[in-house]
Amino acid sequence: MHHTSRAREDHIIAPDQEKRIHMVSQNPVPPEKHRHSGIGLNTPADVHYGLAEAKAVARAATLEAARARFPERFSTTQAPKILSIPETAWINKPAAKPIENEGLELAA
Repeated sequence: MHHTSRAREDHIIAPDQEKRIHMVSQNPVPPEKHRHSGIGLNTPADVHYGLAEAKAVARAATLEAARARFPERFSTTQAPKILSIPETAWINKPAAKPIENEGLELAA
């Protein structure tokens, strides 16, 4: 962490601005616009707020219209597959914990 300003490309950049520059350079797409393949190429907000299903229908309609208009751009005769949305999605799924006392019975 820098406690003082430092020069970069003949400009003085304050520490808080430097952090923003770093974040933008590391994450060119803002998190609210980033689409994840693990959740059907939707944003987390779309899935959370229940918008993903409607967007998948709209995406399929757009692809079908494009296929009808420009069939030469598609290499197959099948409609493009829209990714499904899983029931649950994890970044780092926790390991399953062993069930303690499995198979033991309570004494009467």
